[in-house]
Amino acid sequence: MLAEARPGLPPERALPGGLAFEQKPDGFRAVLFAGPGRAYLQSRNGADLSSAFPEITAAGRALHAPLVLDGELVVARRAVSTSASFRPGPAAAAPVPGRPPGPRRRS
Repeated sequence: MLAEARPGLPPERALPGGLAFEQKPDGFRAVLFAGPGRAYLQSRNGADLSSAFPEITAAGRALHAPLVLDGELVVARRAVSTSASFRPGPAAAAPVPGRPPGPRRRS
């Protein structure tokens, strides 16, 4: 499920039953297929992200056993605040092969 942008955090006690929430910094949904000497990083749409995130693929190649890891890649430029005053800025990620520059489009 894709996250939806909201203008702010919910007020205290807005969630029933003691549920909690956290902010989701915008990033790239990715799957890493890795093992000794090999690594491939792909987007949720199947695009190759390996060259856009060389540190991730290098770490994958250094593993001693095969691994498949599914997650969100977030590029941080400054400390992230968890206060209600936090307002996400534009994406600060490296260019992604096959994706035109500019605002990230949701599908």
